[in-house]
Amino acid sequence: MWNEGYMVKLDFSNDIKYELIPFTQCNASPKVSIEGTDVDLFLKKFKELSDVIKDDSKLKELNASFAMKNHKRYKLIFEPYGGRFCFGMYFRNLLPSFVKKNLTTKIDFIECEAHRDALLDVLKTL
Repeated sequence: MWNEGYMVKLDFSNDIKYELIPFTQCNASPKVSIEGTDVDLFLKKFKELSDVIKDDSKLKELNASFAMKNHKRYKLIFEPYGGRFCFGMYFRNLLPSFVKKNLTTKIDFIECEAHRDALLDVLKTL
């Protein structure tokens, strides 16, 4: 769903009217395409996502599910390992984790808005 979106076509002739035009981008090539997009399916997905966003508990539940499904990828961001071979060794516990060192401090820097902003500024300069 990261590569789907919509444009809004506005008509100011007599009454103000609008039309949602769904599109996909960067599927097979780096371009935006409105061809082959099922408008009814898009509107159904749009309503489902809107309903989730309105319901805090459902949003938290889906976010937690996403995080658990992708936890390996997110853990690797903080590890110094690269390449399939090293990743495989790490996930078989043949290489140590560097994330756990000073974990409380790292969590504080991510959870605290002021620390997070400063951390992002520093990371952008690298």
